[in-house]
Amino acid sequence: MDEFSRLLFDNGSWLAYAVAPLMAIVFGLFVGWASAALLRLSHKNRPSVLKTQLQQRFQRPLYFFMPLLFLRPVVSYIELDTLWEKVLEGCIIIYLAWVFVALLYAVAEVIRQKFVLEEGGYHKASERQALTQLRFLKSMGLIAIITIAVASMLAFEMPPTLGATL
Repeated sequence: MDEFSRLLFDNGSWLAYAVAPLMAIVFGLFVGWASAALLRLSHKNRPSVLKTQLQQRFQRPLYFFMPLLFLRPVVSYIELDTLWEKVLEGCIIIYLAWVFVALLYAVAEVIRQKFVLEEGGYHKASERQALTQLRFLKSMGLIAIITIAVASMLAFEMPPTLGATL
């Protein structure tokens, strides 16, 4: 047992390099699956339009975001190059922005559902105004999310070797 723990927890061990990232990815997939299952269970008990939209729009982003989120500390542990850490952080920022965009679209769809047009009916002027404002706010929210994501990716400290090659 002592030999196995030495192989697993030593910094230079090949087993640590193989098992730790794999465990982080599997744990991240499990957390993504568990959160989706909790959302499904909550939707079964008390269905709502918001939960339906979150189920539809969060399924893919969570399965990509959670493993990367749990992989970040492992990359620091196995001491990869700074470039790989920055690439992983960039991917986390991109997927986090994807989660926020999915949330924005889900909330916008819930609000839009309140102004659903009945068959053969017409929208009132106030309803059309609210839908136009919703589209504008959704566009502004999307621009803000993308701008913050790009700005945070550009705020990385570049390694000196990468800066010299540019």
